[in-house]
Amino acid sequence: MTNEDILKLGELAKIEIKPEEIESFKKDFESILGYIKQIESVDVGDVSPSYLTENIAREDVSKNTPGEFSSDLLSSAPNTENGFIKVKKIL
Repeated sequence: MTNEDILKLGELAKIEIKPEEIESFKKDFESILGYIKQIESVDVGDVSPSYLTENIAREDVSKNTPGEFSSDLLSSAPNTENGFIKVKKIL
């Protein structure tokens, strides 16, 4: 990476890079790019992506009948009105 590359990245990221910081940033970026090259060198040719072939989501099925527990819930509430739990007004 050149000094101009570092300054351009700083400009794109809206980061002010002082001239004395350029070498430090250059070393950091070279280290990061070296790590990426190391990751790219891993052979994954015969590994199939399992995230595309498995559906791990469960069916959205209700186990309860609508209204099955409404009377139990309403009977335990301190104040009800017309089949609803009545609460204090909140402003």
